[in-house]
Amino acid sequence: MLNFGICHMLPEADKNSLARAYSMPYRTYHFPWYLRRLKPANLQWPRCPQEDEEHIEIVCEMATPSPWGLFERWCVLSTRHLSYRQAWENGMYAFSETDMSVAVMMQHVQEGGASSLHVAGRGTRERLTTVWTTVKSIVSELNTLLKEWPGLYTDSIIRCAHCMKTCTDNPGYFNGELLYCTAPGGIQSLRCRRTSALVDVNLVYPPSNPTDQHISNECVQLVSKKLSRTNWRPLGHVLGLEEGDIEAIEVRHSGDLNEMKYQMLQCWQRKAGQSATMAALISALRNTTVQENGIADELDKNVCPVKKPVVP
Repeated sequence: MLNFGICHMLPEADKNSLARAYSMPYRTYHFPWYLRRLKPANLQWPRCPQEDEEHIEIVCEMATPSPWGLFERWCVLSTRHLSYRQAWENGMYAFSETDMSVAVMMQHVQEGGASSLHVAGRGTRERLTTVWTTVKSIVSELNTLLKEWPGLYTDSIIRCAHCMKTCTDNPGYFNGELLYCTAPGGIQSLRCRRTSALVDVNLVYPPSNPTDQHISNECVQLVSKKLSRTNWRPLGHVLGLEEGDIEAIEVRHSGDLNEMKYQMLQCWQRKAGQSATMAALISALRNTTVQENGIADELDKNVCPVKKPVVP
C-alpha cells in the first residue's frame, strides 16, 4: 500500500493524528481517505500572507470533478517533501521537509461540476528558493499521478503573488508552463492581467536550478551503472512505472542487467516528460524503499551535464 500511494508512515510525533490509522508495533500508517473533519479554525494560514512573506501558488484546474482518490494519493506522495503535517478532508497543512520556516497548504476545491487542486507555499524573501523548490516537487508528484488518467483534461496556472499578497478577489494568474521555464534576461517584472500591477519576475518564474532540468543521457548511464541489482525495480516503481513496464523491459533485455536498468530510466523519461527532472530522480533515489543515497549525493553535486526541458 505504501508503494501504491494508499497510505504513508507517520513519524513518532504524529501518532496522535485525528485521522484513522492502522497500527503495527512501532509503526503507524495514515490513510487520508478516512478523514472527515473540517479545516481547523485555528490554522496558522491567514487569507493574506504576512507582510514579510511571499506566496507562491500553483493551481491544477479541471472542468469536471477530479477522479476519486486523486487528492488523497497526491497528499500521500507529497509527504516525502513535507513534515509536521496537519490534515483534514480536502486539505493538508505542513512545512517543508528541508526548512520548517516554509509553510505549505494543499487543497481540493469543488465548485459546481468543476474542481481544482491547489498547492501553495509561503516564506520570507530569503526562503523564496525553498518555497519554489518545495512547491515544484509537490507539483511533480501530481503530474506523475495525472498520467494514470490520460483522457483527463487539466490546465495549470500560477496565481499572481501580488494579488494574493493584497487579498484581491478573483486573483490574476500566469500560464502554468512558466513553471518549467527560466526568466528572460533583463526583465525584472511582469504585469498582472487582472489588476495591471507589476509583479516581481522572481514570483512568477522559479529560480534557475540544475536539478530542475531534464537529465542528460550521460547521467542516465551513470545511474544505471551504479544502481544496485536489487534496487532497480523498486526505483522504477517509485518513479511511477507500472509492473507491466518493468516486466516488458526484463523480457526484452533478459540477461543484461545494466541494459535493463538503463531502459527502465529511459522508459521513465518518456512517460514522465517534463516531470522527469534531476530533482525527481534524486528524490526517488532517496526514497525509503530504494535508499540509494550515495548515487543521490553524486547527482546533488551536479556530476552530470543537464539539458533544459522542452516546453510545448
